[in-house]
Amino acid sequence: EIGTIQDLEPIFSKAKKLGITTHCDASQAVGKIPVDVKKLNVDLLSISAHKIYGPKGIGALYINKNLLGLSPLMQGGSQEGKIRPGTLNVAGIVGLGKACQIAKDRTSTDKEHIDNLSKNFLKLLDKNEIQYKVNGSIESRIPGNINIILIKTDNISLISKLSTKLAISTSSACQSDSEKPSHVLSAIGLNEKEIKSSIRIGLGRLNTLQEVEKAVILLKKYT
Repeated sequence: EIGTIQDLEPIFSKAKKLGITTHCDASQAVGKIPVDVKKLNVDLLSISAHKIYGPKGIGALYINKNLLGLSPLMQGGSQEGKIRPGTLNVAGIVGLGKACQIAKDRTSTDKEHIDNLSKNFLKLLDKNEIQYKVNGSIESRIPGNINIILIKTDNISLISKLSTKLAISTSSACQSDSEKPSHVLSAIGLNEKEIKSSIRIGLGRLNTLQEVEKAVILLKKYT
C-alpha cells in the first residue's frame, strides 16, 4: 500500500526452521523489482496480471515442490494439479505470460523512467510549496508508489474534487469498500488526522512528465 520493500528473506527462513508455511503476495513487486522464490525461501507466492499491464482476472500461484498437504478451496475437476478446478482461462493465461515476458525485458528501463517521474513529482510539490510528508521508506521503495500526507488537507474532500481529473486513492484497492482508516498507515504510527490527510498516487510505464506536471497543478489548486 505504501510501497515499502520489506526484507522478507530472514522472516521466511526463520519460519521455515519453525515448520511454518509461508506465503508472499508479490503482486506489487513482480515487474518492479527482482523476485526470486528460491532466494526468498518462500512456500507460496502469488502474482496478478493486471499489476504488470496484463489482463484483469488472471493471476498465478507459485507452489514450492516440497510443500505437502495443500488442499483446494473448491472441489471439482482435476485441472491445475487438482488444486483449482474450473475451465482454464486460456486467453488470460497467455496474456499473463506475455506480460511477464515484457516485464522481464523492461524492468530496469521502467524503473529508471518511473523513478524519474516520482522524483520530479516530489520536486514539483516542493517548488509549488505544497506541504507534504512521504509515508514509508524513501530509499527502500518500489518504483511509482507515492503515498503522502498532504498537510492540512482532507483526502476524501480532495478526491471528490479531483475524481474526474486525477486518479488517486486513500488506500489500496483491496480496502476501497472499507470505511475504517488504513491499517497500514495506523501500523506505521500515523494518527487519525494524518491518515485522513494521506493519498496514494501510482505512476507507471505509460505515464509522462507532462501528466506529472498536470497532477501537481491540480493538487496545488485543490489543497
